[in-house]
Amino acid sequence: QSNIYRIMMNALNSLNKEYTSIFWTPVTDADAPNYSIIIKNPMDLGTIKQNVTSKLYKSLDEFMSDVHLVRDNCFQYNQFKYPELIGVADYILKGCEKVVYGGKSQHKESNKSTTSTST
Repeated sequence: QSNIYRIMMNALNSLNKEYTSIFWTPVTDADAPNYSIIIKNPMDLGTIKQNVTSKLYKSLDEFMSDVHLVRDNCFQYNQFKYPELIGVADYILKGCEKVVYGGKSQHKESNKSTTSTST
């Protein structure tokens, strides 16, 4: 069990912190107008890291579900406002998948229209 937490932490630590900095704290409506109205289930990397530290995830799939949520929320909120952020969110997803799944991406481009809801 402790091995899965090491993998999760390795996945987060593999990300370039400067490039992904905007995704490490919860999004507020002050940062992004109407965010809490548009995004019903916010998630950020800092919260994910805290969940790993607190051992709240029971599996790698649960961890990756939250990583997907970060990406999906970013797409939903930013697709027309700041599309450049979607590339950063994709980098996060692919980087975590590489560590968790051993280089095999589970990400499907058709995922872009998901209705999951934060950065």
